[in-house]
Amino acid sequence: MRARLAFLLSLAPIFVGLWLACPAAAAVAQEVEVQLTVEEQAATDAVTEGKFVRAREIAGKILLQNPQSVVGHLAMAVALHEGEGNIAAALRELRIARDLAESSDGFARPGYAEWHYRILMLEIAALSDLGEYDQLLALTRTIRRLYDKSFFRSEVWPLMKLGRLDDARSAAQLAIATGDHFEEVIALNGLCAIDGYPLCKATLEAIRQYELPPGLSLRNLGVSAIEIGRFDEGEERLVESTLYPEPDSNPWRDLADFYLDEGRLAEASAAAAKMIVFSRHVPPRARQYARAEELTTSAKVLHLAGYPERALIATTRALAEPDRAAHWSGSSEEIRAETELLHRSVHRTLAELDDEAAHLLPFYQAPFYRLRALRHRIAGWLSGRQALPLMIRGGFRPRDLPEDLNRPELAGSSYLVPDAVAYFGAGPTLALVRELTQNPPEETSRIPALVRESYLRATECEARFLRGEDEACLRTGARAREILPAGEILLRARLALRMAQAARRLGRWETAAPLYAETLRTDPGLLRRLGVRLPVNSPGHA
Repeated sequence: MRARLAFLLSLAPIFVGLWLACPAAAAVAQEVEVQLTVEEQAATDAVTEGKFVRAREIAGKILLQNPQSVVGHLAMAVALHEGEGNIAAALRELRIARDLAESSDGFARPGYAEWHYRILMLEIAALSDLGEYDQLLALTRTIRRLYDKSFFRSEVWPLMKLGRLDDARSAAQLAIATGDHFEEVIALNGLCAIDGYPLCKATLEAIRQYELPPGLSLRNLGVSAIEIGRFDEGEERLVESTLYPEPDSNPWRDLADFYLDEGRLAEASAAAAKMIVFSRHVPPRARQYARAEELTTSAKVLHLAGYPERALIATTRALAEPDRAAHWSGSSEEIRAETELLHRSVHRTLAELDDEAAHLLPFYQAPFYRLRALRHRIAGWLSGRQALPLMIRGGFRPRDLPEDLNRPELAGSSYLVPDAVAYFGAGPTLALVRELTQNPPEETSRIPALVRESYLRATECEARFLRGEDEACLRTGARAREILPAGEILLRARLALRMAQAARRLGRWETAAPLYAETLRTDPGLLRRLGVRLPVNSPGHA
């Protein structure tokens, strides 16, 4: 149940690269290209140079004078897509351009073959960004029929997202068999999302062999390594990926999340600051895939650093401005569930602070803070409840096999995931853990058996505590702490606190005291986040 599984689909070079070179169209076009007007040439030059504001301005003037200009609509589409991130409007312009460049039989009009090919490839990019997978598959077949019989790379990802994993693997093998390096690495990237660590490693090896930019593949391998408990390798790959910045990947965000799980708050804060700086320089199109995630990561850092009011602002914005999930192996619902659980935790912390203030302030001021605390608790409860539908549909089950990609998984930092047990119910959680324990995964599982068991036992410990089964809580918590990856510092602290509470209810102060002490050393804010009162006297002492 490691946080999220995130693998971006790289279609780069999408815009300027597709604008400049159209080898497939050139191979079939045995005719003279249409002659561009001075304005159309200026718009083309602006796109080539990446001057999208200028391209939009020139394209607008062209279309006012000649609404039938293929180049005008195409330049406008690229400016909207890459320059402004307005993908739906860009797709509309592309389809107008396609209608103008295409004859009734679907082939390019005389003189427009090269432009027609560019339009189709840019439409592939827009449909991919929007997550219109069925339309994307139909368009790839059109491109194979008209221009490039070996064009399979863009089928792997949409087939995976549609749950057609066998078809996705078949498309990947066809792409690899073409011998084209670009086809191969895109196909491997899709398989990385399906089969995890081994294929992510193969993708990076291919990227390095062909001397292509490795940033995205390094980041993917880092995330997949962390998923299977290889924290040291995961950190190494993520740090290395920061040396190769790519607009479709912000490795600083993943590093910040990683450092938070390890309780390395200073490093997490530094990584989050670099994440924000990096995000300010990515194109508007790319920002749509990371804005809410970056806000959520910032909120986690602020929350753990003791600034819940600022964290609440960030989580509220993240929930109001969700990310597109077309290029992530997970769904938007999974991404949102992490923010909902964090939002709930922040509200709970603020409620505790208001309760503390109510006890310290004069009696005539206390009611205001008690009322505000109640409002925070209600808002937090409602927010956490938003993750319940995902859990009912299997969100608590680990994704052991590639086929499990067809169902949702509860995403989020490992120290936050146990918060969901209170909503799913302790009884159903224990029943699920029992079922999963009695039916271990096949040998082809993506997750090592001990890593899988460690997260299941951590979840079970939370459920046992909520049910008041204190002996079982101590037993399962100890087992989880024994086999958890060493880097799971905050989750270990949470287990220590639950075990301390269980031991105290059993009257075992000698067991509880060192566990409370460990929590205070590692994550003292956890007591407030969980609403736990720290005992100041051992039982039997005044």
